[in-house]
Amino acid sequence: VEVELHPKDEALLELGDESDQDPPNVGAKVCIIADSLLVGLELDNAHIWAIPGAGVSVFRRLLTSVVVNVCLYDCLVIALGSNDVVNYDDIEWVKSAFTGLCRSVHDQNHDIRIVLCSVLPRLRDDDIAKSRIVQLSRHFRSLAKAKDGLYVRTNLGFMRGRSVRRVLFSDGLDLSHIGLKLVKKNLVKALMSNPLKEFVVGEQKFEPFYQWL
Repeated sequence: VEVELHPKDEALLELGDESDQDPPNVGAKVCIIADSLLVGLELDNAHIWAIPGAGVSVFRRLLTSVVVNVCLYDCLVIALGSNDVVNYDDIEWVKSAFTGLCRSVHDQNHDIRIVLCSVLPRLRDDDIAKSRIVQLSRHFRSLAKAKDGLYVRTNLGFMRGRSVRRVLFSDGLDLSHIGLKLVKKNLVKALMSNPLKEFVVGEQKFEPFYQWL
């Protein structure tokens, strides 16, 4: 099933060839695709693609290109911020597109385990964006269950009441080093506490978190 390219992604796909990215870690079993929120994230035995402004259409372009061969991985982690929920008025289109993306990945690699992460909020998100984040995250949870995958709440600790914690961001869009540590902690904790732990090789070390985190 083809995932149609949304017109708003055309400009992004013209920005450059993905081949200028660093090559995958030799023998890496985990592939993580994300938008710019995860720039700077490092994880043992994982190849991470963090593309500024990326959404479902760009993710699909990457995963069906010769640059990222999903047949080489045991686990695919999909993580994004609120780009899609802010850029598109039709949240149902976004849901359908991600369903098609997962189906396309499984068509290429029947044995791959797909990990869908909760949508990470940003400081700039208004009430409409927050509502769409909840809708899309719920869809990810249902989709992961249907595809025998895993849903990870990488957004744990991001909110204080109804507000996003400013200390987790270096500006209104990108995560600070503290925010990256928190995402890494949530992600690795989930991967290490279920059958996917065999894919995460090596001891994951975390710097101490401050009490207020």
